[in-house]
Amino acid sequence: MRKTAIISVAAVLLLLVFALPSYSSPPEAKRILSLVDYIGGDYRNAVSGGEIINDDEYDEMLEFSSEVGSLFSDMEKEIGDGAGLGPDLAKLRGLITNKADPAEVEALSASIKSKIITAYNIVPHPPAPPSIANGESLYATQCSMCHGAAGAGDGPVAGGLNPAPENFGDPEVSSVLSPFKGYNTTFYGIAGTGMPSFPQLSDEEKWDVAFYVMSLGWSAEDVSRGEAAASDVPADLRDYKSLATLSNSELEQKISKHVKNPEDVSFVLAYLSKGASSEASSGESPVALTKSLLAESLDLYKKGETDAAYKKALDAYLEGFEKVETG
Repeated sequence: MRKTAIISVAAVLLLLVFALPSYSSPPEAKRILSLVDYIGGDYRNAVSGGEIINDDEYDEMLEFSSEVGSLFSDMEKEIGDGAGLGPDLAKLRGLITNKADPAEVEALSASIKSKIITAYNIVPHPPAPPSIANGESLYATQCSMCHGAAGAGDGPVAGGLNPAPENFGDPEVSSVLSPFKGYNTTFYGIAGTGMPSFPQLSDEEKWDVAFYVMSLGWSAEDVSRGEAAASDVPADLRDYKSLATLSNSELEQKISKHVKNPEDVSFVLAYLSKGASSEASSGESPVALTKSLLAESLDLYKKGETDAAYKKALDAYLEGFEKVETG
């Protein structure tokens, strides 16, 4: 029985691990999610008090909401409207057209995003903890020419681009930025700008870059002070899966409820944006750990050490794959 169990556990894990990531969602749903996420974050930079405050931003909101409508129409013809998105998307378009309050647009966008993620089984975070170090290396080779080494939008070719590259140090930009938004931007690019898509990067690399961008501007001292003040911050806010979808402004709001000194909120943000992600990625990834433990299990099995092999196969599941598996 023990030999059969070892083979069964190992075989199932091998099939699962080497199939990762295996998330299947309609491409239109993913693109709609990306655009709605962008609208929800950036609309506040286009409208305030019922008035347009930035013509280019507002035109972009209109264009993106129109593209959302076209994508939804195509998806509805193919697979229907399983998430009941039609009325919400029409309302979102109406709110933008009527220059509604940003809070309304943000709330509706958040609701739409939740429906899409749930209905179409979209996973809005990387399958394993991101690597800030790898993200830094990729940013230097792929992004710094436009965005600059420190993310200030002052790279060597920035002067020839219209509109100018985003300055990640600008509060209007950084406040609405999230790793998920960064991932989507590298995946799709932004039409009408110099921001291209990056098909040469793997999904994991796109996530690494996205998390690294969130860490820009924070010093080691900021991170250290933030870590010291983060003792009461709940574990879910330290988890890369939660951090992936939260903008800086959303994260600050959540942090403020758990930090005693209001002056420390920005430093805790620094820790979560840079320090916590670095800690999460400092060890072996769950997928790599699973593969490693399975190899050890199979070696033990070949040597006839069936009890040890069985325990090692279980470790592969509990310590590795279970941390990647999404529910």
